[in-house]
Amino acid sequence: IRPFADTRKCTMEAYDSVDHLVNYNIDVIMNTTSLGMSPHVDETPFPKIMFKKGQVVFDAVYNPLRTRMLMEAEEMQCVPVSGLEMFVGQAVQQFLLWNPEAEPRREDIRNLMRDTVLARIGGRK
Repeated sequence: IRPFADTRKCTMEAYDSVDHLVNYNIDVIMNTTSLGMSPHVDETPFPKIMFKKGQVVFDAVYNPLRTRMLMEAEEMQCVPVSGLEMFVGQAVQQFLLWNPEAEPRREDIRNLMRDTVLARIGGRK
């Protein structure tokens, strides 16, 4: 990820503690841990004070779809992004690696997989 960030003249940092980042101008916040995933839905990797209006806040967690982190980000007028699309996108890509003849139906496969995941976790379309 760092080479990608470097080519775009942006910074990317990973931290054990985020408390000192509250005053930074941050455009995107990402949780790539399992914090907040069912059954530990009350956990969150970032304090609510980290979120600023207009930030994009991505949570790789897809169960629940609306994690505590995403709900708090939404309260602070951020743009919340669930991990569902990443999860489904990875599944589609893996399926197509093994079944390249299905490429013309990529969107149908994506919709089927997305609907299946949502039905299993009780989410909405």
